[in-house]
Amino acid sequence: MTEIVKDVILPFLPSALTIVGWWIVANRDSSSKKNAIHNKRVESASKLIDKILLDAKKFYSLLGSDEEAQGIGSLLTSDFKKLSSIIILITKELSDAEKQSLSVAFIEYKKMVTGGQFETVSRPIISTSNQLYFDIDATYNDLYIELEKTYLI
Repeated sequence: MTEIVKDVILPFLPSALTIVGWWIVANRDSSSKKNAIHNKRVESASKLIDKILLDAKKFYSLLGSDEEAQGIGSLLTSDFKKLSSIIILITKELSDAEKQSLSVAFIEYKKMVTGGQFETVSRPIISTSNQLYFDIDATYNDLYIELEKTYLI
């Protein structure tokens, strides 16, 4: 029995250990690349919610009939579609509780920005002291925090 171990098993041991080591490194590398892609999506989503916040504030500071406001309104709609797609990709890597939390924060942010008189041409200029701006900021902060929680290491 000792001769079988000595003559058969021991010669293959370095090769077996090398193969196991390669497998471990490959799995770590794959996981690292997957996390990097996920984190880039989170960064893209964060930049997009920043842009939406600035555009929304500009949008509501203009009359609904203003040409610039109508253009910004179209951009906001487009940006929310992009953000929705990015968030769908991000949630694929999350637990059910994290998915739920991020999705709710996104929906609340979208409702706050595009709800009410969003596409109403007769919408008046909304003063920057109006509660709407504070509500938009609050939902932005909630979404930002939820996105930050999703970073993978």
